[in-house]
Amino acid sequence: MRSSLSRKIIWFLVILFSVAGMFISYDLTLQHLKIKISDQTALEWACSAFENSSCAEVSNSDWGRYPFGASKDEFSIPTAQLGLYYFTFVFCWSFLIGSVTKSRRWVHLFFTCTTAVGLGACAYLDYVMFFELDFWCPLCLTAHVASLLIFVCAALLWPRVPIPVVVAESSESPESAGDQTEVTPTAEPPVPPRHWPNARVLVYAAIIILFAVNIEHLYLGLLGQKQKIRNETYRKELYKKNFERYDGKWYHTFTAWSMSPAVNISTAGLPFRGAENARHTVVIFSDFLCPSCAKFEKSFESKIMPMCAKYGGIKVFFKNWPICMDCNPTAKINVHPRACEAAYAAEAALIVGGDKAFWKMYDLLWDRQEDIKKGLSFVELAKQIGLDTEAFTNAMHSKEVKERIRSSVEEGMHLGEDLVKAGRIKKDELEFIKVNSTPAIFVDGKRLYSPRHPKTWYQIMRLPPPKKKPPQSSSTRPKSSTTTSKPSGAKSKSQ
Repeated sequence: MRSSLSRKIIWFLVILFSVAGMFISYDLTLQHLKIKISDQTALEWACSAFENSSCAEVSNSDWGRYPFGASKDEFSIPTAQLGLYYFTFVFCWSFLIGSVTKSRRWVHLFFTCTTAVGLGACAYLDYVMFFELDFWCPLCLTAHVASLLIFVCAALLWPRVPIPVVVAESSESPESAGDQTEVTPTAEPPVPPRHWPNARVLVYAAIIILFAVNIEHLYLGLLGQKQKIRNETYRKELYKKNFERYDGKWYHTFTAWSMSPAVNISTAGLPFRGAENARHTVVIFSDFLCPSCAKFEKSFESKIMPMCAKYGGIKVFFKNWPICMDCNPTAKINVHPRACEAAYAAEAALIVGGDKAFWKMYDLLWDRQEDIKKGLSFVELAKQIGLDTEAFTNAMHSKEVKERIRSSVEEGMHLGEDLVKAGRIKKDELEFIKVNSTPAIFVDGKRLYSPRHPKTWYQIMRLPPPKKKPPQSSSTRPKSSTTTSKPSGAKSKSQ
């Protein structure tokens, strides 16, 4: 078109269509990223306006992200977000440059080719949407129509020579014609041709377009991070509610224990408390400086063990699992400083004084937990139970003690891996079997979460003993010279 007014109208339409495309693409991007700014996005109602229309189904398909078919673990970007960048480019270009002169046709050719590429991408996605997918997206189709109209307008804005304005000459009367003398017109200087846009404008426009696209990218990334934090908070709250509901019912914990697979835990050479022929076996992985472990130990000693003694009793083994970086490679930070030293003290007492000394040190470590955290010497505890302090100190720093703790920690880390190799459980189930927190309680080889319900233990005690006890590991633990065990329900108090 050559008319100046017509070209201005078309230029305004390009800006209008690009704004509409930006608005729709932004809304689709929010839906794809599952970002909720309000209860319902501005155009979300249009997605379900037809029987087989669904923006969510289209955006969640393999074509909803680029590269097409990329998995969630691979790098990808929502297709709608690419559309947002495209319409942003069109808007900035039209607003900053607009209609170009004939001498700058190559500039408009670049713009026209870009809109042609955008239209081609839209046509391809429309084909996929209507012939490959079960649903179609009204917002996507609207944005594609806007892209078509932008291309048409770009073609109509192709620079042409403007139509010259013809000025009609004034008519003269015959009378005055005869009297008119011949006048030689004065030559006007030629008007220099106008070149738009110049190089400076093109550079500024490119900088502004890149800046606008980067601002959009950063803004969407910020919204995504905020939404991720909100989702994570929601998941934690939901998990907490579900766990409290699960933890509050004894039959939930009993059912979960019943369905858990039994794992092999080595107990050879370990001191135990309870009867040798007890009906059930309990193995506890614990940390002497863990407050939750101390709370469980107190409840277990005063309530659970006396109750279990009435129904055939339990045979209890203890394994050290300090949550401390000094001896536990799974610990990322020293959650319980000096926990490894406390574990060394218990093992040293076993080596120097046998099972009886172990249980005395065991009780002292729980009773003096707060004092140990404040710096209480373990040698003082050894004196209280009558151990030779020099032999105790040497044992605490011996390779044998450290090897025992390392072996116990590694065993807890790898529990259940043999079941994965045998195909009895899936690999992701290991997180619910292996030791990853304390106290970790295993009854007859099965992990028991939330062992605080007495009725859970009562139901377990009513069950017959397992037909076949879990086989012992080939790597047996060195046994101390003294083989006495702590009686069931009795707690050895230090003298």
